[in-house]
Amino acid sequence: MLLDTLNELVEYGKAHLGLEDLDDIYARNTLLMILGFDEPSYKAVDVEHIKSLSRPDELVEKLTKELVEEGKADSSNVHLLIDELIGVVSYKPQEFLRKFNEIKLSKGTDAALDFFYDYQIKNNYVAKSAIDKNIVWEDTSHRYKMEISINLSKPEKSNADILKAKLEKSTAYPKCLLCEENLGYWGSLKKAPRRTIRYVPCKLGGEDWFLQYSPYGYYYEHAICINRKHADMSINHGTFTKLLDFLDEFPGFFVGSNADLPIVGGSILSHEHYQGGRHLLPVFSSKEGKTYVHEEFKDVRVSHLKWYNSTIKLASKNKESIAKLACRFLDEWRKYDDESVGVISNDNNGLHNTITPCSRKEGEEYALYLILRNNRCDEVNPEGIFHAHKEYHNIKKEGIGLIEAMGLFILPARLKRQMGTIEEILSGKVTSSEVLSSQEDMGVHKDMINSLVSKYGTKNTLEESKDIVTKYIGDTCEHILENTAVFKENEAGEEAFDRFMKKVGF
Repeated sequence: MLLDTLNELVEYGKAHLGLEDLDDIYARNTLLMILGFDEPSYKAVDVEHIKSLSRPDELVEKLTKELVEEGKADSSNVHLLIDELIGVVSYKPQEFLRKFNEIKLSKGTDAALDFFYDYQIKNNYVAKSAIDKNIVWEDTSHRYKMEISINLSKPEKSNADILKAKLEKSTAYPKCLLCEENLGYWGSLKKAPRRTIRYVPCKLGGEDWFLQYSPYGYYYEHAICINRKHADMSINHGTFTKLLDFLDEFPGFFVGSNADLPIVGGSILSHEHYQGGRHLLPVFSSKEGKTYVHEEFKDVRVSHLKWYNSTIKLASKNKESIAKLACRFLDEWRKYDDESVGVISNDNNGLHNTITPCSRKEGEEYALYLILRNNRCDEVNPEGIFHAHKEYHNIKKEGIGLIEAMGLFILPARLKRQMGTIEEILSGKVTSSEVLSSQEDMGVHKDMINSLVSKYGTKNTLEESKDIVTKYIGDTCEHILENTAVFKENEAGEEAFDRFMKKVGF
């Protein structure tokens, strides 16, 4: 019964979300008002059971079922109402910030961030149980380590839900899903609810920013740092200062920015933001290759990383020196041309050269990683010369942004089912012709299927088939990262890289 579950929700708020005496009475009455009830249930709650819950999943499941059954919501909008109800029993934003700062002052930044992340799991903003369903594996069978994830966490919408959202009137508020006006936003069928989101303000490069967590994180403690102003993504001199300032605020995190151009940038170019977290991205374990010394910046160690794409690492205890040298790299790269390797910085289609930067603390040193990017297209590669080439689009077609350029691939949920089907073909359970004729979306894998069947046959065990498909995905991800390299890992590419370094003053 819904009224009984509301009592449990209030007790959950008291046990896990900081809901205090008196506030619990206020919260209960607010819940009754929202749902149109005249009085509460007087059934006793198993308080010890509520205290034992580490996540709100059980209550969310009950609320979802009962809200629909009792006519308070339907399947398309029940998530909006649940977000509203949990928001009622959560800390208000300023209360949350006060608690965060108390922990930071007494126990340190890492402890405060642990509280932050745990709280966002407990109040259902970070969908940890959904994230845990993602299929993730480490690939160490290629030249450099990669991580590959099939992202199953984001809920899929039914055709009916999509149609209903299409018919709903659009609004210009908030301007985008990153704007600070999302704090407490009630949501719609087109815009996610944000009644339970909480954030922590910070200063980067003298500007006002704020840190929040991603609801469907790609890795552990996937955080997003967002400019309070709705400003376009931009890689400029100030970017490097802000990324390094972030490390002083949150030294246990890495932080990086997507590039500011389509194709090589992220999915949101309309609002300046960075991504970070505690996770160690594969590029961080790559070895330093050839090293360089700049006469003006002798306190900065510069190296060309042993990595798939063209990555330069700057390391020093002096973050000002790193930022100034990074500006030199950016200024030169913006205008750098080398047609022998396909690099053209500007043409009639505009600017093409940019950088994907990322920073972290390594012991007492600041480290800044600069990935050289170019988004030019041609007739052979109309979706990007230094983008995933067409023959790999069955696995990954979307842009290769910060996270993937640094070795963590986020692949679409459809691959779980499709790869399972290909494994059945390789083990002889079904034929390729049956699959290709009956499953329309398997057509994108036709070349892959034919290639694997030709090479491995159809008499493999299911385990062998799984290994074959997994290796194919790993090979593809490696090739995609190689595609993104403006200077390839070959003699011509190394010579071209050195020519660019001379331009910067090495």
